[in-house]
Amino acid sequence: MIKQIIFDFDGTLADSESVFFHVANDVCTKFDLPLFTHEQYQQLTKMPLKDAIKALNVKWYQIPKYWVEGCLSFMRHISSITLFDGIVDLLNDLEDYGVGLSIISSNSKDNIHSLLAQNDVDHFDSIISVQKLFKKHKFIKSFLKENDLEPDEVLYVGDEVRDILACKKARVKVIAASWGFDGLSHLVEENPDYIVDSPYQIKDIVETYLVDKYA
Repeated sequence: MIKQIIFDFDGTLADSESVFFHVANDVCTKFDLPLFTHEQYQQLTKMPLKDAIKALNVKWYQIPKYWVEGCLSFMRHISSITLFDGIVDLLNDLEDYGVGLSIISSNSKDNIHSLLAQNDVDHFDSIISVQKLFKKHKFIKSFLKENDLEPDEVLYVGDEVRDILACKKARVKVIAASWGFDGLSHLVEENPDYIVDSPYQIKDIVETYLVDKYA
C-alpha cells in the first residue's frame, strides 16, 4: 500500500525551465562569469547535471554560493512561473485518496512555498530543501525514518537522472516525468520503475497501488 508520494519540484511540478536561463545568467553576472547564449544553455540542459557541471568546469566547493544566488534570482522571477497543466487536478485527486504528499527538492523552501501559494496549492505535508545536489537519497532515507515509512510504501516523482539514482539508493520506486529537465533518452537509460508523459498517468499508477483499499 502506498502511503506517501514525494515530488521533486522544478521540472516536475513547476514549469520553471525557461526561468532557469535567466537565473543562470543572473548568477554569472553576480560572479563576473561569461553569460550564456540561448544555444549554449540549451546544449547544457540536454546533459545530465553531473555532465553539465563538468562541462562548465565548476569547482564543487563553489556550488553552494552559486546555489544561494540562484535561489534569490529564482524568487525575483517567480511571478512568471506556473505549475504544469494537470498538476493541480492530480494533487486534488491524490489528496482525495488519502495519500500523503511531500516535496524533496534542490530549490529553497521559501521559493517553493511562494510558488505553491501563488497557485493556491496547500496539499503538502512537508517540504524539504536539499542543498547537496547528489545527496538526495540521504534525505529520502531520513524522510522515511522520520515518518516511520517502509520504502515500498512510498513513490517518488521526479524528472532528472539524479532523482532516479537517488531513489534506487533509497530503494524507493520512482516515476520519471518526461516533461522535465532531463531528456527522455537519459531517463530511459537509468531504467526507472515508470515513465509518464502527463500528470494524469501518475494518477493511474497510484490507483494500481490503492486497488485493495477501494476494492
